[in-house]
Amino acid sequence: MSHSKRNTSLAFFTSHERSLLKSSWGSQATRLSRDSFLPFASCRLCLQIARDPVACAANGDVFCRECAVSNLLAQRKEIKRLEKEADRRLREAEEEVTEKGVEEKERALVDFERVMMGLEGAQQKKTNGRRVEPNGELVPALRGTKRKFELDEEEMLNNAKAERVKARQALDDEKSAKPSLPSFWVPSLTPSSTLGRNIKPQKLQPFCPASTETSTHPLSLKSLISVSFSTSGPESGTSDNSPHRICPACKRALNNGVKAMLTIPCGHVICKACVDKFMSPVEQAPDPHAVNENSGNTGEMRCYVCDQDLTDRWKAKEGKLEKQEKNSVKPGLVEIAGEGTGRADPDSVLVVALQASLYIIIPTATTVATGRNRLVEDAESIFQMSRESSPHQPSLPWRTGSSLIMGFSGAISRIFIFGANRTDIHGLDSFLGLLDERRDISERQRGLITVSNHLSVYISASSIDDPVIWGALPFSYAFNPSNHRWSLGSYDICFKNKLLSTFFTFGQVLPTHRYAHSAHGGLFQPTMTQAVRLLSSQPFNRTRSPASEISSATNKPDPSILSPDISDPFSSSHLTYSTNGLDTYPAPSSYASRKYSWLHIFPEGRVHQHPNKTMRYFKWGVARLILEPDECPDIIPMWIEGYDQVMHEAREWPRFVPRVGKKLGIWFGGNVAGEKENAFTELRRKWKQLVEEDKRRSGSSEVDEELGVLSERLKYGKEATDLRIECTKRVRDEVLNVRRMRGLPDEDPKQGLVETWIEEGGKREGKMDDGSWVKDV
Repeated sequence: MSHSKRNTSLAFFTSHERSLLKSSWGSQATRLSRDSFLPFASCRLCLQIARDPVACAANGDVFCRECAVSNLLAQRKEIKRLEKEADRRLREAEEEVTEKGVEEKERALVDFERVMMGLEGAQQKKTNGRRVEPNGELVPALRGTKRKFELDEEEMLNNAKAERVKARQALDDEKSAKPSLPSFWVPSLTPSSTLGRNIKPQKLQPFCPASTETSTHPLSLKSLISVSFSTSGPESGTSDNSPHRICPACKRALNNGVKAMLTIPCGHVICKACVDKFMSPVEQAPDPHAVNENSGNTGEMRCYVCDQDLTDRWKAKEGKLEKQEKNSVKPGLVEIAGEGTGRADPDSVLVVALQASLYIIIPTATTVATGRNRLVEDAESIFQMSRESSPHQPSLPWRTGSSLIMGFSGAISRIFIFGANRTDIHGLDSFLGLLDERRDISERQRGLITVSNHLSVYISASSIDDPVIWGALPFSYAFNPSNHRWSLGSYDICFKNKLLSTFFTFGQVLPTHRYAHSAHGGLFQPTMTQAVRLLSSQPFNRTRSPASEISSATNKPDPSILSPDISDPFSSSHLTYSTNGLDTYPAPSSYASRKYSWLHIFPEGRVHQHPNKTMRYFKWGVARLILEPDECPDIIPMWIEGYDQVMHEAREWPRFVPRVGKKLGIWFGGNVAGEKENAFTELRRKWKQLVEEDKRRSGSSEVDEELGVLSERLKYGKEATDLRIECTKRVRDEVLNVRRMRGLPDEDPKQGLVETWIEEGGKREGKMDDGSWVKDV
C-alpha cells in the first residue's frame, strides 16, 4: 500500500492534509451573488418566472396560478386526512373510556361478591384504611368521628362513583404488580402510548406556502389577487427575448432591488417611490352619516393605472362590515415579497441576503474514507470564493485599463498645454500638497470637490476643459486613478455605444442624463447618488442590510457593440447600477478603495464663452455633493481661461482641429472647506436637522437611512430647496473670488440668477443676444 501524501484509503486525516485544511476548515461564510437569488416576482413554488401570476393578499408572495391552486388542493386533501385522523383518535378515546367503564363495573361486582362472602378484609387492605371522597380521591379516614348516614340520590351516586374508583385503583395496582413487561409479539399485550395524543378537534385551514414560522398567514382562493405587470419590449441580452416588467409610472425596471407595491384588488404593480409620489391619500371631510367615527379621517387613495378606489371604507351596518372582512379581501397596498438583491458591502465577511446562509464543511465517514482530497479542494475553493466575492478594488485588468486611459490622456494633455500652447498655472503647489495628503486611501478623512467654469468642448464628443486642464499635474499623478478625479459626462454624448462607454468609464466619467434630453435626468438621478457616495465612505446604509446599497441593475449587459452597457467581466456582476432601469454600468462606490474620492464638476452645465469672461448661473447638483456626504468634502474653486480660443464655437473649418499657440491659464483657489467652521458648516448642520425631522415625521421603521436616497420632502420641500439655492450661491461666490484674484473686474450680480437666463427663451445653443456663445453639453 502506498504511504504517500496522496493516500486516500485511511479513515483519518494525515498531518499534511490537516495542515492544508488548517486555514479553511470549519464554518466558512461566503457572499451569495445576485444569481443565487430568484428573479423578481418568481413563483415561490416552482421557482420559475410566474406564469399567470397571482399574489397572496396578506404578504405579497407571488405564485403561478396553476401552482397556487395545486398547492391549495393538496393542503385541502391533507386537512381532510388530518380531520379523519382526529375523528379516529376521538373514537378510540371514547371506546377506551367505555372499556374502562365496563372493567370497573365488573371489578365492583367482584368486590361486592367478595364482601358478601366475608372477604371484606381484603378490600380494606387495598385501601389501607382510607376512604373515598365523592370526587374519587382517596383520603385518610377520620378517626373518632361518626358520619351521619343519609340515603338519598346524591349519596347513592357518590357511593357508586367511589366503588368505580376503588375498582380502577385495584385494576391499576394489579397491572403494575406484574413482574414481566408486555409482549411485543402478542397483539393483546402490545404496549401503547398516549403521550402527546391530541384528540381535541383543531381548526385547520390552508396556509401560504411562503409563510415562515414567525409570520404564518392563511391562504384561500379569495385571497389570491391576479397580478397585472406592466411590461416593456423584450429584454436585451436574454436568450428567451421575454419582456421585462416595469413600473407603469416611471418606466423603471422592477427587480429585487426596487420596492414594488401591489394594488388590491385591481392587481397593478407600481414601485414604492411612485406610490409615495402619485398615490398619496387625499384627505376628505368627515362623513356625518358614517357609522364609525374614524371613517371620514381616512383619505381616499386610487390606483395610478386604473383609478380604482383602494380605500378600506366602513359600511353603514356592522353586520355587512363583518361579512365583508370575513369573505373578501380588504382593498389597499401590499409590498411584493422578494428574496433578496445579492448585493453586499465589500468590507463585510458575512453572507448578505434575505435569509443568510452558510456553506459549512461537515466531515462524514464516507468523505473521510473515500473523498478527503476532494474535501480539501472544496474547502480551499470556498475559502477563496469568500475572499474574492467582495473585492476591495476593481479587478487587475480593469485597473490596468483605467491607468492606461487616465495616464495617456494626462500625458497628451500635458504635451498639448505646455508644448503646443503657453500655459500659466497659479496655486498648483498647494493643490498638489492636498493630493499628496490623499495618496494613502486608508488615511483619507473626507472627499474632494473641484469646481470651475466651463469654456470649450471637442466636436460634441468630449470636453476640452476636462481632461486637458489636468495636464497641469505631473505624470506621476496621471497614472494613479485612485488619486485622480471623477467627472460627470453627458449620457447621450459620451455613452452612445460600447466603445465610447468603455473609454469614458475607464477614464472615470459617470454617465449623466440631461433633463432637456432625457426623462431620466435631473437632480436625483442614480448617477448623482453614485457621486454622493464617491465622496463618502462605506457603509452607505445604517439601518438595513448592506444588500440594497450598491446596485439596482438586474439586466445582463447587452453584448451588442451599439449598446452602451458595460461591466467588469472579471468582477461580480452585482457590482453594477443602472441609470434608467435598462442599462448597466459598474458602480464605482461599491469598492472600498473609492472612498472619499475626488470629483470635478462644471456647475454651469454647458459651455459658456463670453467676451467679458462671465459665468452662467450654477445648477443645484453641486449642492447635493456638499450637503449629503457623511463628511464635508474639501472644496477647491478654480478659474480657467484661454480654452475658448482653442475650440471656439465660432471657429471655421476645420472645426475638429484644436487651435494651437494660444495663451492658457489655470488658477487654483484655496480649500474653502478646510477649516472646521467654514462657509458650508452651517448649511450642512441645517441639512442634518432636516433629515432628522424627516425621520421623526415618517417614523423610524419607514425611513431608509440610505446615503444618497432622499424622501419626497427632502427632494422637493421648501426648506431643502432653499438650502440648495444658498449652497449653490456660495459655491459660485467662491469661484468668483478666484476670478477676482486673477484680476478680472466683478461681474453683474444678475449673471448668477436663473431669472436672467430665462430671457434666452427656447434657444439653447449658438450665439446669444448678449454676445456669448453657448454649447449645451
